[in-house]
Amino acid sequence: MKKLASVLAAAAWLCAGLAEPCAAAPITFAFTGSVNQASFDPNDPFGGTIGFGTAFSGSYTFESTAADGIPFATNGSYSAFGAPYGFSVTIGAFNFSTPDALSITTGDGVPDQYTVLACEGGPFCFGSSASLFLMDFDGTVFSNDALPIAAPPLSAFEIALFTFNGFVNGNQTQIQGQLESLVCSAGCGPVGGPVPEPGSLILVGSALMLAASRLRRRRT
Repeated sequence: MKKLASVLAAAAWLCAGLAEPCAAAPITFAFTGSVNQASFDPNDPFGGTIGFGTAFSGSYTFESTAADGIPFATNGSYSAFGAPYGFSVTIGAFNFSTPDALSITTGDGVPDQYTVLACEGGPFCFGSSASLFLMDFDGTVFSNDALPIAAPPLSAFEIALFTFNGFVNGNQTQIQGQLESLVCSAGCGPVGGPVPEPGSLILVGSALMLAASRLRRRRT
């Protein structure tokens, strides 16, 4: 049994050192809503087709095992860059999509907060950006700053907004909308944690076979 524990411990360390193939567990949340504000400067690039009441829908894919980038107990920041991670949204006939930079921040306190920010041009948002902003004034949604792997319930938030900021055909464009749904659409696993990737299962399986082989040799 000691040999088995040693092998499994070694496998865990190897998996930690190879975080990308062993621990990658992307999850996708999908959302819908409707526009409540839109402004353009100097002209409307959509010819009046996007305005109050226009429906939008989209999704974002994040890394559920990402490390917390903020060293505080009540705030978390979780980032991912490049495909398959990213954010996409369709507003009327307009589409915005970027895999450049995606960041999810959480706040556990009064209020509780959940924010998603996607930027073209990297984390400094040199291009267009899109975001989701949820706030619970009572501070009852979150009990810690961990990254939620189940979609936060919109009904628990007093504020649930979508925003887009950027240039469309040379026109400064700002669109804001009310979120109406937020659900997990891919990679959804048990609330206790994400489902292991095939790489991690192969690694653990190899460790178990090695342990079994050593035990057999010891008994003969």
